[in-house]
Amino acid sequence: MKTAIWKWGYGNEKDRIWRLQTEDPKLIRKLQRRNSAHLSAWSTNSNLCYFHLNYNSRFKAMQGLRRLAGQEVYYDAVNEVILLKSAPILTLKK
Repeated sequence: MKTAIWKWGYGNEKDRIWRLQTEDPKLIRKLQRRNSAHLSAWSTNSNLCYFHLNYNSRFKAMQGLRRLAGQEVYYDAVNEVILLKSAPILTLKK
């Protein structure tokens, strides 16, 4: 499961709500401590949570997610969603 953020409420251009979906427990804890992040939905069978955040533009949403996760992000133009670039952690076996 990837962490994703997308524009919520396409009807109004002045609407600045973005919806973030994640299963990462580290991100969930960070977002629960923020006053500006509102938990909107969660799953009882997994760690899946949805948060509402306020950003003025797509650039600010990308910057906010990059700072929050500490990873690089990219914009998927087909689905109009911002995703984290997650790479597997490779270690040597001893």
